[in-house]
Amino acid sequence: MSSLFPSRRLRYTVMILVVLATSYFLYLVRQVMTPFAVAVVLAYLVFPVVHRIERIGIGRSYAILLVYLGAAAVAGAVFYYAVPAMVREVGAVGALIPHYVGQAEQMAHRVENMAFNADSIDQMVDEAVERGRSYLYGLFRGFLEAIFNFAHSILSIIFAPILAFYLTKDWEKIRDGFLDILPVSARQDTIKLGRDIDGVLKEFIKGHLLVAVLVGSMTGLGAALLKVKFALLIGMICAVAELFPYFGPILGAIPSVGLAYAQSPRLAAYVALIILVVQQVEASILSPRILGGKVGLHPLIVVFALLAGGELYGIWGMLLAVPVAAVIKILGSFFFYKVVE
Repeated sequence: MSSLFPSRRLRYTVMILVVLATSYFLYLVRQVMTPFAVAVVLAYLVFPVVHRIERIGIGRSYAILLVYLGAAAVAGAVFYYAVPAMVREVGAVGALIPHYVGQAEQMAHRVENMAFNADSIDQMVDEAVERGRSYLYGLFRGFLEAIFNFAHSILSIIFAPILAFYLTKDWEKIRDGFLDILPVSARQDTIKLGRDIDGVLKEFIKGHLLVAVLVGSMTGLGAALLKVKFALLIGMICAVAELFPYFGPILGAIPSVGLAYAQSPRLAAYVALIILVVQQVEASILSPRILGGKVGLHPLIVVFALLAGGELYGIWGMLLAVPVAAVIKILGSFFFYKVVE
């Protein structure tokens, strides 16, 4: 046994060095890794659907193409029906900015004409108006920058489905090739660990996406029944905001009520009531039945993960904070019990 220990220790040392060197190399070429990262995520999402289609006797390549065609049809329908309406609503919101700026300036003039016309009050009002103007135009500047960034990453969007096709086609070969690199004694543990992580990620992705779609649909439908002009945009905002646990309802409610207030204060109150009712339905019915706490994280951990993710990586950090925290929990528990054993 003592003669085998040095060789085992050397093997693990070499493996760790290889992992570190590979990680450093991937960090250096991180700009060109974006299509591959997107492809891995896409293949992970597509593979379960492809596997189910295979069960009815369709070859894997044709199954992948069917999934791609279905996704393209859905995306085409969204672009054909939803995007033009969304662009019109965003344009209408943009047209309201000069109106609100004008209202702010009128209020500033009224304050200036009051009896307590002090220089300090004038300065505060001017600063508040300028700050509001900068904030509103900053929002639209950020929106335009997001469009330009989207155009800049168009190569990733083009190449990712192609790379995902080959990843999905050879999914088992890639998995088995990775397992062959590992020592025989570590393969069963790695398979179990992979299954645990896969289960948590699937529950998170399917559950949160479904809850977000339902919350956005109910909120948008309620706004549409009230004849709110920006009902589609409100529904989209609430759906995207729902992806952020705990903070999502607040993040979605503020701009949604603001959009309704642009039409009338009464509609703003009704939209706030709709959001409150939908959130109660989500908290008491949708999330318990669809998610059921299967991610297995304490609320304090979730809040900390969201804050840390937002601080480190912005909006993407907040979106990925909960699944990353769940994976870290699984890895931490696994290695802890290995050390204790």
